[in-house]
Amino acid sequence: MPQKKTASEYEAEIRSLYPEVQVLKAYCEANPEDIETIKELEKKKSTLRSYRDKWAERKDVIVYVDGREQLENTPVELKYPTERTPPYDSKKWQWYSVGDYIAYIQGIGWYPVCRERKTINDLDGTLRDRDHRKNLYEEFGRFLADDRFTIFRFDLECTEEEFYNYLPPVPKTCKYCEVKRVKSDTGDYFCPKTFTLFPSKDPEKDFKCHDGFRERKRDPVNVQAMKTLRKTIIRQCCEMGMQIIWRGSREAAYKAYRPGVEEYLKLNYVKLLKLDMVPYNDVIK
Repeated sequence: MPQKKTASEYEAEIRSLYPEVQVLKAYCEANPEDIETIKELEKKKSTLRSYRDKWAERKDVIVYVDGREQLENTPVELKYPTERTPPYDSKKWQWYSVGDYIAYIQGIGWYPVCRERKTINDLDGTLRDRDHRKNLYEEFGRFLADDRFTIFRFDLECTEEEFYNYLPPVPKTCKYCEVKRVKSDTGDYFCPKTFTLFPSKDPEKDFKCHDGFRERKRDPVNVQAMKTLRKTIIRQCCEMGMQIIWRGSREAAYKAYRPGVEEYLKLNYVKLLKLDMVPYNDVIK
C-alpha cells in the first residue's frame, strides 16, 4: 500500500502546479476559441484543488485550550492535538488569555478565529450576570488588541430558541452569602440580597447565610424580562463585533471546528503560501 503524502509534499506539488495554471488561465482568457487548452486548464485546476484539499487536511495544527475551561473538547472530538494555554510570560508566552480555544497551524501561523465554547447554562450565566459579563467584555478587549485574531466566535451548544426560552435552575444557595454578608447592629449577619437576618453561629463568623435561603416562585413578568435582557445583550454583542453561531449541540459544535480550520486554509492557500508574490530575484520593468 503506497504511503500517504505529507502536507509538505502536497505543498511542493501546489507550488509547482500553481504557476502553470496561471499561465494557462491567462492564455485561455486571450484565446477563448482554443477548446483543447481550456480543457487542459480545467483538468489542471481540478488537480490543483485536490492538492490544496489534501494539503489542508494533512496540515499539523495544535489547539490551545484555556486552563479555566471545564468539560473541554478532547483531541478525539476536535481531531487535533490539544495543549493548555500557557499563562502570560514576557519571554515564553507573550500573549494574555483570550478565547477558550485558539489554534496554531504549523508553518503558517495562528488560525484567526478565537473560539468561545458555551453550554446553554454557561451562556446564560455569562450574559446575565453583571460581573461575568464584565469579564467577557474585558476578554473581547484583549481580543481586539491581539493581532493574531480577526474573529471572536461564540460556539453555542444550543439553538437560539432554546436559549431565549431557557429557565435556569432555581438557585439552592444564595450567591451573596460569603462575599456580601452584612453585620447588623445586633451582631447578626444577613444576606443583603434576601434581606433575611441570620445569627452568627460561632466566633469565627463563618456562618453561611444560604442555610436559610428560600427559593422563590417564578414570576411570569420576570421571566419575560429575562428573555428581553438576553436578546438585548446578544444584540449588543453582535454590534460590538462578536460572531454568534448557534450550533444546537455539543457534538455539532466540536464537529464544526476542524472543517472550519481546513476551510480557512483552502480559501486562503494562495496568500498563506505566498503564491501571488513575485520572486525576490525577478526584475520588474
